Amino acid sequence: MTGFLRDDHVDAVAARVEAYSSAMFLGVGTPAPTDALAGSAAEARHAVESARAEGRRVVRYRSIPTISLVLDRLDGDDARRIARLLDPLRDAAGRHGELTETLRVFLAENGAWGATAERLGVHRQTLTARIHRVEGLLGLSLADADDRTAAWLALRALHA
Repeated sequence: MTGFLRDDHVDAVAARVEAYSSAMFLGVGTPAPTDALAGSAAEARHAVESARAEGRRVVRYRSIPTISLVLDRLDGDDARRIARLLDPLRDAAGRHGELTETLRVFLAENGAWGATAERLGVHRQTLTARIHRVEGLLGLSLADADDRTAAWLALRALHA
């Protein structure tokens, strides 16, 4: 289940999850404005996967060591430089849109084509065409772990 809370309610909900007697897990994304809630929800899904894997009840996305270790050490210039990897995905108005969102969902779904297509509400062939276009524009192969990592860090830096 996915839901949204005001930041000032997160600690109280986390305490209830910790105290609950059966297996319940909570993943908490970073606070975000309304137009960026999709990114926070993706973070929360990643955090809850980490909670399940580690057997912890509550995991905050920013506390996942690999994320904080890399992103928290970036200054603004470094974050912008990493985020520029995604510049070829901008639309004619200079905004990140459909292709950036496709990449974000694809990576959040761990490259699962069916789940990604379903979340985006597109046919798998449409998704395949978009991913090939993303790869071509970025000069990356999403089949390569290093390229996926670079894309994920660029997405995170874009919203840092």
